[in-house]
Amino acid sequence: EKDGDYAVPKTIDGKAVKGVSRWIDGTPAGDRGDMILENDIAFGKLLETLRDTEDPLWPGHRLIENTLIIFTSDNGPNVVDKLGRNRESGGLRGKKAKLWEGGIRVPGIARWPGHIKPGTTSSVPVIGSDLFPTILSIVGSELPKDRGIDGVDMRPALAGKPVERPVPLYWRNHLAPADNHVA
Repeated sequence: EKDGDYAVPKTIDGKAVKGVSRWIDGTPAGDRGDMILENDIAFGKLLETLRDTEDPLWPGHRLIENTLIIFTSDNGPNVVDKLGRNRESGGLRGKKAKLWEGGIRVPGIARWPGHIKPGTTSSVPVIGSDLFPTILSIVGSELPKDRGIDGVDMRPALAGKPVERPVPLYWRNHLAPADNHVA
């Protein structure tokens, strides 16, 4: 059901979504909050399925025991939100389509039993482009040599260690003014 900027269903997987989400102070979080709740329910269903499904390659074990799970976002909060202080990004300056930290810095959570120690934290910056080389490395495949690859293997960051990055991270937003670049 479309109401505002987001199409939010009344329910997902039998659970109420539309109009349910609240900010920490109890005020309604609106369609955006409801959309986050919808994502939370769907992700919970995925984790439940991984917990309940036997691993066909590892008899007697569940898929959740040998699955790398990465949860992150592609950008900061939506620029059209008009909520005053930017509480959606933890008080960081900027929103989606802006090159300030609030527009490009997003949380990332990874879980991989036997490979990532629970409670591990990292302040190493990683980017979505790092997923491809990381997954190739995990499965024992080489990076293609017929094209440039922007990302690096981020497994060291998953262990709380530094990542070797031969080319520094940089951002260029096609919506940003020409003089607004970060490097």
